[in-house]
Amino acid sequence: KEERFGVATECMGYDATIDALTSLPPPTSPSDTITITVKRIRKQPKINVKLQYPPYQNEPDVSIELFAGENLRRAMLTRGIKLNDKLAVRFDSGGNG
Repeated sequence: KEERFGVATECMGYDATIDALTSLPPPTSPSDTITITVKRIRKQPKINVKLQYPPYQNEPDVSIELFAGENLRRAMLTRGIKLNDKLAVRFDSGGNG
């Protein structure tokens, strides 16, 4: 009887996919066949962003690492970076346009 082992790798990053594939049991004989179906796999690039505050704030520069294509505003908020100053003049329409 043929034994089949499988592992789901859909929506995983590169490292998690490799970990999942290496978790499968090794072949037990030379006649064993391994079939891998790959939809899409690539290592997601990372970028470094240097945030600089205005000189009057006397804040040190901050460097954060982001995945390429990650939402910059959301990434800064999740890392605890304060974005909006209540006293700052707004240049957007506030949602009316």
